Amino acid sequence: MSNVIQISVFMDNKHGRLSTIAGALADANVNIFGFCVADSADFGIIRLVVDDYELAADALKKAQMSVNLTPVLLVKVDDVPGGAKKVFDLFSKHKIDIEYSYGVRSAVIAFGVEDVNGVEQLLKGEDITLTDLTNLTK
Repeated sequence: MSNVIQISVFMDNKHGRLSTIAGALADANVNIFGFCVADSADFGIIRLVVDDYELAADALKKAQMSVNLTPVLLVKVDDVPGGAKKVFDLFSKHKIDIEYSYGVRSAVIAFGVEDVNGVEQLLKGEDITLTDLTNLTK
């Protein structure tokens, strides 16, 4: 079934909060399939699709996180130019508003940071693998 339960975690916008969330899930042996982060000056929301939402919710609550569970749809689209257009067109035709969306089940994460070049050098120094668009199309 494509209807799955998403976990939304409400958090203070402070350094280390994503690390705390990821650590709680790792300690509970929960695998993250996809996530997105939305933030404001004071707080953030991380939405997650995981392999065991009940175990994840329990682990996050034990870590003093505010957790909300909601259903979402997982839609597979072709990995070609215009692959998602069919779904977007259908939503538009039926006047279905998309509240948010994000990629699921990818081992490549895009990060928006203030100092892209500085963080790139930091990651390279820590032997973290970086990629570019040419590697995504292979």
